[in-house]
Amino acid sequence: MTQLIFEIVNLTDELFSFVDKEYRYREVNQAYLKVHNRKREDFIGIHVSDILGADQFSITKNFLDRCFGGEVVSYEQWFEFSYGQKHYLYVTYTPYKKDNEILGAIVSAKNYTQKKLLEEERARNKELLLHNAKMSEIGSMASFLNHQWRSPLNSLAGNFLKLRALANQVNENALFEKTLSRGEEILEQISDDLETFRDFYNPNQLSEEVNLDDTVLQVCAFLEEKICQLDVALEVCIPKKMQIVCKKSDLTHLLMIFINNSLDALHRNNTLMPAIQIVAKKRTNRLLLSIEDNGGGIDEKILKELFVNFISTKEGKLGSGIGLFFAKIIAKERLGAKISLKNTLGGLKALIEIPI
Repeated sequence: MTQLIFEIVNLTDELFSFVDKEYRYREVNQAYLKVHNRKREDFIGIHVSDILGADQFSITKNFLDRCFGGEVVSYEQWFEFSYGQKHYLYVTYTPYKKDNEILGAIVSAKNYTQKKLLEEERARNKELLLHNAKMSEIGSMASFLNHQWRSPLNSLAGNFLKLRALANQVNENALFEKTLSRGEEILEQISDDLETFRDFYNPNQLSEEVNLDDTVLQVCAFLEEKICQLDVALEVCIPKKMQIVCKKSDLTHLLMIFINNSLDALHRNNTLMPAIQIVAKKRTNRLLLSIEDNGGGIDEKILKELFVNFISTKEGKLGSGIGLFFAKIIAKERLGAKISLKNTLGGLKALIEIPI
């Protein structure tokens, strides 16, 4: 009868093994051997740590000890095997008793790899559908804003033209001229932003060779008023003529988001001696661009969630969280880049890895 039971167990697809209280294998079935891609003699009398490795054994030992104490224990996770394959297993440890004495653990494992892969694929597809739905909504919103704002922006531009005509009729005033020029620059930037936002997924936009140093300086010039108000020490360390092939508007928006966020953090935390450092280095096949501030950093609990839509560190209505969400989209889908955030001793560092 015992032999018959063993033959039945040996024919099942479920993984079975028997481990004694010294953490050594005493028996394994064919399914167990198959998933490990080993022979029976590789297991019998061998310590579990020699098969699973020290890291996995530290986890498994806890479950075995609970089982040796009389508890039935179950858990599920991904397992990586020595030959490179991964399997998702649902594992159960059942105490084996004889004459009321626990001699070891019967370990059974169901292989749910294909089921788990299908679940993960469905989750990815669901996330993609939600993402596309959000993009569709944002696209509609962008078109609406573009339509609604275009008329007042044109009207405002007309008034600027009248002011410039009046300025030409009176004695030249340097402050008036500077303020007027600044207003026109801001108006032009708003107009460009609206066009870029509306055409964000326009496949007809062409890439070009973009000078990184010039682009950073242009963004900083646009934010000059804010930088001066906060008295920020701005340091830009970018080699001259460092270029990447991209759509300049994408790079500009990416830089604008991170530099602006740094300025907001410095202002929000009333940082003494506020500073921002922008550094670019070239590696073998990628460009590393970092933007670091001393604005106090971000709570580690929400640091990993910041690139999720509508997650913001700003209180109340000060932030929508949409900026970093778009930064992730621009980096990943438009530049093929990776972005990451990490706290430093004094603040936050944003690292952008752009493939060359």
